[in-house]
Amino acid sequence: MLRIREQNSTEKTGLYVPTWVFYGKRVKQYNEHLDIAPDSYQDVILFAINAVDGGIIDLAKGY
Repeated sequence: MLRIREQNSTEKTGLYVPTWVFYGKRVKQYNEHLDIAPDSYQDVILFAINAVDGGIIDLAKGY
Protein backbone atom coordinates (compact mmCIF):
# COMPACT_ATOMS: atom_id res chain seq x y z
CA MET A 1 0.00 0.00 0.00
CA LEU A 2 1.22 3.45 -0.88
CA ARG A 3 -0.36 6.79 -0.07
CA ILE A 4 -0.95 9.00 -3.11
CA ARG A 5 -2.27 12.56 -3.28
CA GLU A 6 -5.50 13.52 -4.98
CA GLN A 7 -4.52 15.27 -8.24
CA ASN A 8 -6.81 18.32 -8.20
CA SER A 9 -6.79 18.99 -4.47
CA THR A 10 -5.19 22.05 -2.91
CA GLU A 11 -4.96 20.27 0.44
CA LYS A 12 -2.68 17.40 1.31
CA THR A 13 -5.38 14.74 1.15
CA GLY A 14 -4.85 11.33 -0.34
CA LEU A 15 -5.73 7.68 -0.55
CA TYR A 16 -3.94 4.45 0.19
CA VAL A 17 -3.87 2.30 -2.95
CA PRO A 18 -2.40 -1.13 -3.60
CA THR A 19 0.82 -0.76 -5.58
CA TRP A 20 3.62 -2.73 -7.14
CA VAL A 21 6.77 -1.12 -5.75
CA PHE A 22 10.23 -1.89 -7.14
CA TYR A 23 13.15 -1.10 -4.86
CA GLY A 24 16.77 -0.71 -5.84
CA LYS A 25 20.04 0.76 -4.73
CA ARG A 26 21.37 4.16 -5.69
CA VAL A 27 25.12 4.73 -5.61
CA LYS A 28 26.15 7.89 -3.80
CA GLN A 29 29.89 8.08 -4.48
CA TYR A 30 32.94 6.42 -5.95
CA ASN A 31 36.37 6.15 -4.42
CA GLU A 32 39.61 7.39 -6.01
CA HIS A 33 39.94 4.22 -8.16
CA LEU A 34 36.41 4.67 -9.52
CA ASP A 35 35.23 1.68 -7.50
CA ILE A 36 31.95 1.87 -5.65
CA ALA A 37 32.54 2.50 -1.97
CA PRO A 38 30.89 -0.29 0.07
CA ASP A 39 28.97 2.07 2.34
CA SER A 40 27.69 4.35 -0.44
CA TYR A 41 24.49 2.45 -1.29
CA GLN A 42 21.06 3.83 -0.49
CA ASP A 43 17.82 1.84 -0.80
CA VAL A 44 15.22 3.80 -2.78
CA ILE A 45 11.94 3.23 -4.60
CA LEU A 46 12.83 3.11 -8.29
CA PHE A 47 9.40 2.53 -9.78
CA ALA A 48 5.81 2.34 -8.48
CA ILE A 49 2.74 1.11 -10.37
CA ASN A 50 -0.87 1.48 -9.25
CA ALA A 51 -2.12 -2.12 -8.94
CA VAL A 52 -5.75 -1.10 -9.54
CA ASP A 53 -5.50 0.67 -12.90
CA GLY A 54 -1.89 0.04 -13.99
CA GLY A 55 -0.93 3.71 -13.94
CA ILE A 56 2.60 4.76 -13.13
CA ILE A 57 2.90 6.75 -9.89
CA ASP A 58 5.19 9.76 -10.06
CA LEU A 59 6.67 9.85 -6.55
CA ALA A 60 7.91 13.44 -6.98
CA LYS A 61 4.36 14.70 -7.61
CA GLY A 62 2.76 12.28 -5.19
CA TYR A 63 0.23 10.78 -7.60
